[in-house]
Amino acid sequence: MRPIRWASLAAVAGLAVGLLALLNRQSTGQAQAIRPGPAAVWEYKTLDWGGGDPTDSLNDLGKQGWELVTSRGYGNEIQSTTRYIFKKAKP
Repeated sequence: MRPIRWASLAAVAGLAVGLLALLNRQSTGQAQAIRPGPAAVWEYKTLDWGGGDPTDSLNDLGKQGWELVTSRGYGNEIQSTTRYIFKKAKP
């Protein structure tokens, strides 16, 4: 055989060995199946704010562990209110 054929044969054999090694190895990097724990139980609180700056009240609720879920304004041009809805996990 000529040297070029030996090089080709060696390359094909190397590829075959490499593919066999890849197919036979067990993956250790796959994520394990995650089993869900018990569902969180939430408690809710609403705050209706009709005027002024609610920042201090909102910050106080945040310090107590309340998380703002949503807010919605309602009313008219003369009197409007914003309802804030909070949640936190029950202990």
